[in-house]
Amino acid sequence: IRALTLSVDEINSLSGMLQPGDRIDLMLSVRMPGTAVMPLPNEVTRPLMQDLRVLATGRQVRPGGDDRQGRTYTAITGEVTPVQAQQLVVAPRSGK
Repeated sequence: IRALTLSVDEINSLSGMLQPGDRIDLMLSVRMPGTAVMPLPNEVTRPLMQDLRVLATGRQVRPGGDDRQGRTYTAITGEVTPVQAQQLVVAPRSGK
């Protein structure tokens, strides 16, 4: 098992409500190239990983460890396998 830190924005951090111990699903959106039938590019979103455990959010490493309301952070750390870690490192190169 590994710990991997991911950058997040306010929307993807659930406006700061995400806490260590929560479980999350990660989605991957990829823009597909246009074709003769569908000339405009279209975006496809699929589950990348499911039920990942959140180990830390920003500087918070345990649930309830930070009782400030409206906290913000730009990173979360998740518990992943080595294969999942590789997929998460490559995923931003393929889409968002």
